[in-house]
Amino acid sequence: IRTGFQRVGEALSASLDLTETLRVILQQSVEMTHATAGAVYLLADAHEGGSLRLAGMRGLDRRSVRRFRLSPPSPLAKRAL
Repeated sequence: IRTGFQRVGEALSASLDLTETLRVILQQSVEMTHATAGAVYLLADAHEGGSLRLAGMRGLDRRSVRRFRLSPPSPLAKRAL
């Protein structure tokens, strides 16, 4: 039986398409954590303000996601990212 991490690794190595890769990572993350919903954010370049950009969501609507806007991330969050 393949683990969720193995499936994510396979998706990363099988596709150069960012949208598909993020979709698989989001799907596997939600399933592995038994969450009811999830979202993936990408960190924008510094010249774009360094804010987080929603890249995908599952089990959420746009209105719910807007409540969790993180722009710009705290210095600690930026270091972690």
